[in-house]
Amino acid sequence: MNLRPSPPSGATSVQWRDRFAEGLARFISCRAGWVVFGTLVFVGFFSAFLPQVTPKNDSYDFVIDRDPVTDFFNKFRKIFEKDEFFVIAYREPNLFSEPRLRELKELTQALENLEGVTDVVSLANVADMRGTEDVFDANDFLETIPASPSELERLRRRALANPLYEGTLLSADGQTTAIVVFTSIPPPGSDRDIENEIRVLLKSVNKILAPYRERGRRMAVAGWPVTTYYMGNYMEADARLFFPISLVLTLATIGFVFRNVRLFFIASLGIVLTVMATLGLAGLAKITINNASVAVIPLVMALALSDIIHIFTHLDRRFLDESGGRPREALRRVLSAILVPCLLTSVNTGIGFFSYTFNGVLAIRSFGWLAATGMMFEFIVTFGFVAPLLTYFRADRIYRSAQAHHEREIPRFIRWVHGGVTRRPWWPLLLCLAGLAWGGWFTREIKVNTNLEELFDSNSPLRQDIDFVRNNLAGIEAINVVYESTRDAFKNPALLAQIDTINQEIKAHPRVNSVVGVGEYFKEMNKAFHAEDPAHYRLPKNQRLLEQYLLLYGRDDLDDYITPAFDTARVIIRAAAPSSNESRALIQDIQGILDRHPIAGVTATVTGATALGVRTMKVMVDDQINNIGQTVIVIWLIMVGVLRSWGLALLFLLPNLFPIVINFGLMGFLGIPLDSGTSLIAASAFGIIVDDTVHFFVTFAAHRKRGLGVAKALEATTFEKGEASVASFLIMGIAFGVLTLSHFRPIFFFGLLNIFILVMGMIGDQVFLKSVLTVWARWEDRAKAPPVSVA
Repeated sequence: MNLRPSPPSGATSVQWRDRFAEGLARFISCRAGWVVFGTLVFVGFFSAFLPQVTPKNDSYDFVIDRDPVTDFFNKFRKIFEKDEFFVIAYREPNLFSEPRLRELKELTQALENLEGVTDVVSLANVADMRGTEDVFDANDFLETIPASPSELERLRRRALANPLYEGTLLSADGQTTAIVVFTSIPPPGSDRDIENEIRVLLKSVNKILAPYRERGRRMAVAGWPVTTYYMGNYMEADARLFFPISLVLTLATIGFVFRNVRLFFIASLGIVLTVMATLGLAGLAKITINNASVAVIPLVMALALSDIIHIFTHLDRRFLDESGGRPREALRRVLSAILVPCLLTSVNTGIGFFSYTFNGVLAIRSFGWLAATGMMFEFIVTFGFVAPLLTYFRADRIYRSAQAHHEREIPRFIRWVHGGVTRRPWWPLLLCLAGLAWGGWFTREIKVNTNLEELFDSNSPLRQDIDFVRNNLAGIEAINVVYESTRDAFKNPALLAQIDTINQEIKAHPRVNSVVGVGEYFKEMNKAFHAEDPAHYRLPKNQRLLEQYLLLYGRDDLDDYITPAFDTARVIIRAAAPSSNESRALIQDIQGILDRHPIAGVTATVTGATALGVRTMKVMVDDQINNIGQTVIVIWLIMVGVLRSWGLALLFLLPNLFPIVINFGLMGFLGIPLDSGTSLIAASAFGIIVDDTVHFFVTFAAHRKRGLGVAKALEATTFEKGEASVASFLIMGIAFGVLTLSHFRPIFFFGLLNIFILVMGMIGDQVFLKSVLTVWARWEDRAKAPPVSVA
């Protein structure tokens, strides 16, 4: 492996790079006022769009939006419009008593009168088919409420015996009931203010439920609209936390590292301008701020400060002395040394974030666009505002002496680590290689899985309400099977019988709680038509009789299961399969049943929010696996061009892949699944942790080019770049630490695991890489040593 940059064949490229850095540094320092003015105009343009920044919290933003599965789902929602609903569930041991049933009826009526509610279904108004021989009526179940205990008990048994109520409106023990509230929320992509509509509706619902809760009754509310509502609340809470805490902590780090009020002030302005420009771009480009993209705020602040730190750590009195005390010339020398590596770090980090823009999930693409452009904005603000502004301060107040620098905590820590690794390089090298092998081994154990409820903390009201509905009823998630054929096809009893065979096999699945389709309604009608004889709980024997039942029934709730043209039918399956692995396995089993029972002239498609979530998770993980590979290759090729050395470029990958492998090994070892949060880590983490490695290798290659040996080049680079590296580590740790305060668990784990990766990245740079280079330096020294003659 060649650790020396390529000779003169790459000289032209290196000279061009040096000329570029020198020319840009001279322009910034000599035209400081104009550069600051131009940057302020640039930031001002984007900041003008800050009022147009739009928060959006639609749970459907977190599902794949460019896929045939999604296209069919949207088509399905337009056919069966009553698909957006939430459930109000509560437990009442004396549910079938006159006061409690009257209470249920009053509550149902109150909810029906709310604006934004299209329908409400409960035991109070659900269809109850009662009949005698050759006739039946379909009235509300609680059209009249009996008073005597015996009649109430008969009513209870009747409810428990009805498969249409099973698990959806009444629990198996008859003590938990549900009220299903259908809303007028439009499908994804609507221009209406969905979040505000949900907020207003749920505020009204909670007002109605308040008296019951005050009496100590648990009133659980769960469903996709409720999830969207909580996501909005959590995003607003995160935004209120992220900006002030990130700003205070990152600026406190500047104060700790440099202890200079002027630098503190300049850094503060630079960070605020970067955030303003980035969020202004969101307003200009109509990029909505959601639970994922809100994480851009602390990340952009931290990454902006990382470049600022590299400028500040180079404000050495030596540059001022070499410039004859001229501040502009001293700044030119500083910028010439760091412009190219800082540009590379911004590009590399931007590439890591830009990889998210190819994701199939809208919320992740929004995060990718904002984070990637934020990296470019922070570079522009850092070198177009922060750097030239330094020329307007007294040089002796911002440039520091080497002695004061070496006496501080971070430089002392760097010298201690460097000395320990270079004296005994084999032990840290073997430990890091063992860690790499361990991580690679346990990476094989990673499971891909996600769980809707686990997006939220177990103590959150939403999570507790979802658990309550699932534990007491059939849950809120549904898997739908949609059958499509020709007009009036589903009036054919023979065809309905084939679907019924499929339904019975699905219902026998151990995870399935209930299966309801139009066939179940026809069987109830047939039973009622024959004086409610259970022996006649079967499909009508011919189409003429079926059409007669439809005339007698006269209610519109069949529209939830069949279209008016009887060419599309829907079967709703409720099951206990909360995780994506369980849901995927169940959907595969259902698809297998459908494949074993094909129906001539009928197409059957599994769809619904659960199926869409399973598909989303698969595509998201596949995208991220592709993205990390593409990110590594692109960044590596950039470094090959910059370093002009295949050996150095390969060595560059070592400390950067080390933390990624260790992280995935830890996830496999602890059983942490690859889900909607953790799958996002690899590409962005690689883009971030390469920053310090880029600065190291560009400087190391420059020292090698000047003829220094590996050991001397390593020492010089360590002491020149070490303080900025550790300070950047602290700042990024703060940024990701702030994300662990998020109420949204994917962002929490995104922050937590990235902190672990940062720690491993620091070990990779300060220990693993240095031990490799030290061993190589010793090999180089032995190779150069003259042979020992033996007398």
